[in-house]
Amino acid sequence: MNFKINYKKIYNKSHNDKHSYGTGYNKTDTSNLIIKELIEWLNENNSKNIIDYGCGKGRLVDLLREKKFNCFGFDLGVPIEKIPKHIREFISTDEEKFFNKKIDTIICKDVMEHIFEEDIDTLFSDFTQYQAKNMYFLISTVLAKTLILEDVNAHVCVHSPTWWVDKFKNSFKDYKISYNTQLISPDRKLKGPNKYPKGTKEDIVIIKLTKN
Repeated sequence: MNFKINYKKIYNKSHNDKHSYGTGYNKTDTSNLIIKELIEWLNENNSKNIIDYGCGKGRLVDLLREKKFNCFGFDLGVPIEKIPKHIREFISTDEEKFFNKKIDTIICKDVMEHIFEEDIDTLFSDFTQYQAKNMYFLISTVLAKTLILEDVNAHVCVHSPTWWVDKFKNSFKDYKISYNTQLISPDRKLKGPNKYPKGTKEDIVIIKLTKN
């Protein structure tokens, strides 16, 4: 990867500063339903060898391995000592470790909005190296509650669901694409002057790709 931004430096600091950073979904009814639907989708598409790309501290990797999926995690920004010891062997900060794993499914949850727009195409090119038959993306379409670099919202690439879907369609022409939107945090209060616009109908888009 030849990103223009030093994500390792940015997100190492975020993980070190806040223990809960990168721990994954919250235990809410909506979040649990999303995970339930993800697992159903994995089973429907016969997913066996999975990489959680941008896995944070590995919570989803741990959950999927408990469900008997052969799941690995990659995260450029998490210090390895912040990952629970019992799943460290399945997680790496060196992506090349997984290039020979014959990955059939990529999960990329709560990641794309953290990538500066000038690096999106680089990341998409990275995904093609896996030649995965299935890809699953959960992307926030609103600003975050947290800041990075002291004064920059952690969601540095915020766009509408339509923008994201068009971006995927133009970048992955060999895949069938489906998507849906949800509002999972209607009462979220953001730091500083940033608040959800009145009438916000969704705050995430879930995009699923299957190879034609």
